[in-house]
Amino acid sequence: MGGENSSNINEASKRNFSNYPNHLIDSYDIRKHGYKFFMRNNLPQSLDNGCYMYNLDDKNGQGTHWECFVISPPYLCNYDPFGSKMRQYPTREIEALAKRMNLKLITVPYAQQHLKSNLCGYYSLYICDKCKPHVGKLDPNKFKEIVYQAFGPSPDKEDVKKLTNYAKREHIDINNSI
Repeated sequence: MGGENSSNINEASKRNFSNYPNHLIDSYDIRKHGYKFFMRNNLPQSLDNGCYMYNLDDKNGQGTHWECFVISPPYLCNYDPFGSKMRQYPTREIEALAKRMNLKLITVPYAQQHLKSNLCGYYSLYICDKCKPHVGKLDPNKFKEIVYQAFGPSPDKEDVKKLTNYAKREHIDINNSI
């Protein structure tokens, strides 16, 4: 399962991504970090406290866009690298999961990922790693603080460097052109 569909990969190949990691996040990378992942229409009825990643494609697709969420009652904190303002709402499936689990849904409205970037998996995995120590005590203010300290409230070239260095430290296959 890849992190993006083939049309996004073809479009991305037309741009210069020499400073970006040389592959998209996939299920191997996510499992390596100890996180469970789901496709948006394959979320379980409930989950234990923890950090999870999910893809906006359906369970039969190759993948389109990675997001993550943290279950830390009484909250389900959802992170979309494009920001919740992009779509005006999280996916119906995440809203339904929060409702089934009687959790208040928290989102971050501002985009950290540039619209032409294909690094959604790296952004989401990085946020999972930063939130993991706070599971069980993560409130909306702390969640937003973690996200904004990680990347700030808008896309930035420094974020690409931060994500590339993160990928190197975590032994994710990246190119060494930075």
